[in-house]
Amino acid sequence: MSTSNLFGRWHGYRYFEYEKELALREVEAQIGKVVDQLPDGLLIRSTGASKDSLQRLTYFREFDGLNGSPVRTHQAVLEGSIWAGSAQGYRPSARQQTRYSVHGIHEYKGKFNPQIVRAVANILSVEAGSWMLDPFCGSGTSLVEAAYLRCNAIGVDLNPMGVLIANAKIATLHARPAELQSSVSAIAKQLRRYTTELSHHDRVSHRLLSRVAGSEWQKSIPSYDYLSKWFSAPVLCQLALVLRRINGLTDLRARDLFLVILSDIVRNVSLQDPADLRIRRRKNPRPNYPVIHDFLAALEKRIGTICAALEAVPVSKHRQAAFRHDARLPVTGAVKGLPRGGFHTAITSPPYATALPYIDTQRLSLCLLNLIDAGEIAHTERALVGSREINRRERLQLEKDITSNSSRLPSSVASLCRELLAAARCGSHGFRRLNTPGLIYRYFVDMKMMFTSVARVLRPQARFALVVGPNKTSFDSRGFLIETPALLANVAESVGYKVEELLDLDAYQRFGLHQKNGIKSERLLILRSTSK
Repeated sequence: MSTSNLFGRWHGYRYFEYEKELALREVEAQIGKVVDQLPDGLLIRSTGASKDSLQRLTYFREFDGLNGSPVRTHQAVLEGSIWAGSAQGYRPSARQQTRYSVHGIHEYKGKFNPQIVRAVANILSVEAGSWMLDPFCGSGTSLVEAAYLRCNAIGVDLNPMGVLIANAKIATLHARPAELQSSVSAIAKQLRRYTTELSHHDRVSHRLLSRVAGSEWQKSIPSYDYLSKWFSAPVLCQLALVLRRINGLTDLRARDLFLVILSDIVRNVSLQDPADLRIRRRKNPRPNYPVIHDFLAALEKRIGTICAALEAVPVSKHRQAAFRHDARLPVTGAVKGLPRGGFHTAITSPPYATALPYIDTQRLSLCLLNLIDAGEIAHTERALVGSREINRRERLQLEKDITSNSSRLPSSVASLCRELLAAARCGSHGFRRLNTPGLIYRYFVDMKMMFTSVARVLRPQARFALVVGPNKTSFDSRGFLIETPALLANVAESVGYKVEELLDLDAYQRFGLHQKNGIKSERLLILRSTSK
């Protein structure tokens, strides 16, 4: 086998140290040995590197030295496709782009960084045609990256909004750009005639709303009594008109994609503070917002980005799908189309203990799109792994469970929870602080169940990668660092996994509000299944 020297050139943006570490690991797993590290890239000695193996790498713009022609990576092409249609065309980005292709159709707090997904898949030597599982798939970042790596992937999540977004992304990746553009043109033509009357006036009479949208337009809004408290009448009427046109589309791929894009502007046109993770009212809301105008602008921009990516890097006909399912419960029998023999790998970014309030953040969209009824909001939130919601009776039972360690968690977890419980019982604390020990214990119990469930569908010796960070809490002046990654490693070992590695990562500050309490670091936990 011939040996050749290749030069992998960095992207044009500043790297975190962990990204260069992941880049080294990718090279070693996929193409060869790093000979030298230079300011603008890596010199690599390779035996038999192919164009495909170079194109799949994450943290490189291009490679020189293969048959005399530069090979640009798919990652560079996808990030560069954001500029397609501009006067400059493709150009290296001065900052890392995470909203290329379908990744940017909907904001999702705590979203997995797509570059990390791709890099980890390469490090784990996930091959084209293999099967990947994500037990907490959220809005489908891992499924999208699996599609670009020509892998099959199944994701599960309890959040119906995440599952809708994930499946809309996947369906869009397999759509034809011309068909998407045609659907945009059709719906824009139908809606633009309403913008003058409804989108740009602060005072819109009920008579005008009935004349434009019909006398019974309110009946087309799911959970109307609840949503009418969070949207002005002109805004709800515009939403009803948009929903009517979207639901009338015959192209199901476009329909779900357009619903997701509509959902992404819902918080901005509501009476709530769109910057707050919880649902709190704006201090000075406007009586009307240009829903139709904003929707059409978002539609045109995002479809343009998507089509540029589809034309730049088409995906192959492998299967990716998301299902609404609880990862703590057996996947077999609940999810259709599982691979025979099990999954080759699993990659996920799990919830944190006392996780982000996903349902609370997305409740307006969930109700508007009829994914849940307003009366189901609290129950749906409480059902999620990492939920902060428990009542007093549940807290007292969890405190008993901590004392006896009824779920037989590893001693490192049990002793931490006992220490937290002792601190909570000293002094005077509000219910949120009092709930913390029980919530932490319940989180690790839930994660133990998840590890057991996933182990049943992994192939022997398959690897499972998790990206997760620590938590902090305090009681009076005493602070506690909850080393979630290391504790999860202990939990995984207790149910039969082998821990291969814990690698430090620098976390991105993904949103500004609550940034002072944000996670400043994450860790990559790599496990190996020992099940037979």
